[in-house]
Amino acid sequence: MIRSFINELMPDNDRKIDWQMTESKAGRALQMNTGAALATGEVLLFLHADTQLPMDAIESVSEAMKRAEWGRFNVQIASRQLILRLVSQMIISSRLSGIATGDQAIFISQSLFEQIGGYPNQALMEDVELCKQLKGKQLKILLNLLV
Repeated sequence: MIRSFINELMPDNDRKIDWQMTESKAGRALQMNTGAALATGEVLLFLHADTQLPMDAIESVSEAMKRAEWGRFNVQIASRQLILRLVSQMIISSRLSGIATGDQAIFISQSLFEQIGGYPNQALMEDVELCKQLKGKQLKILLNLLV
């Protein structure tokens, strides 16, 4: 499903995605670092399985990476549950804090990701800790597209 979605986003199907399957021990940070180590592109995009990219995501990230070394999307959590709507509002406040969460589809240059040592090996909030390491060190960009 993801492959067909990405291929539809590619203009004239110029770019081909090199899909790989791998296994990793438990732990989201470890799993994302394992995937990043196998990646061959210049930009990494970390996307939660329940996050849907907008149709122009690939082009938007490509353009954004001309001006910054990392960034994220805005998020909208589609739920009627009060707690999830509150979470959505807290995530929106990341505009002020500069801290992003994995729900916001964080993208980063491969070289910067390697420079900071990847995601810290911790059980929770690895995305927040990654952004703390990046905050103030490199130029970031916020894409006003909802994921």
